[in-house]
Amino acid sequence: MKSKNHSSKMSSVNVLLFGLVVLLSVHKTDAIRCYQCSDAADNKYSDCIRGTYALSIERADHEKRNKSIHKLPHLKDCGQYRDKFTGRPKYEYCKVEIIKAHGYVNAFIRDCSDGRDFSKDLKMNRLEFGTYVTPDNQSTCGYSHGHLANICVQICSGDFCNGPFAGQNALTSSTTLIGLMITILLWRYLLFH
Repeated sequence: MKSKNHSSKMSSVNVLLFGLVVLLSVHKTDAIRCYQCSDAADNKYSDCIRGTYALSIERADHEKRNKSIHKLPHLKDCGQYRDKFTGRPKYEYCKVEIIKAHGYVNAFIRDCSDGRDFSKDLKMNRLEFGTYVTPDNQSTCGYSHGHLANICVQICSGDFCNGPFAGQNALTSSTTLIGLMITILLWRYLLFH
């Protein structure tokens, strides 16, 4: 009788462990998340260029406090934009785009990107995806003779890779640790009671 009871407790522990592993391995979103903001100049009021601390605080609010990304003005879930035929996300990358003319910043943009959607009015072949622009967070620049402007773009393929690093994702680490502690406690309880 004791052996049967012990084996049912063990199978309960195995089910709990399996459920916990599945729960912890589920990713919250199927699309990339990016910082979104823009500045028209580089001065003391340029929050997008210089306000990286505020951007990282918003990210921490989202990740550590589970605050909705839709309530944070500088964070964007790029998965909300879907191809109407395939249903797949339109944007797979995050970008930083900088446009300078005569040595001054005219635009600084952080946003989602499909790797091709840079300031279209500049029409620069130098910014072709795959040929020159790759998702490695390295700058690729070109010059528009018609606008007398330089444009530099960076694209990357990780969540919030187009802005400040907010430290390690403490939510994932603490969730894993809490889950592991609960599992051990349940296992010990079921084995010894």
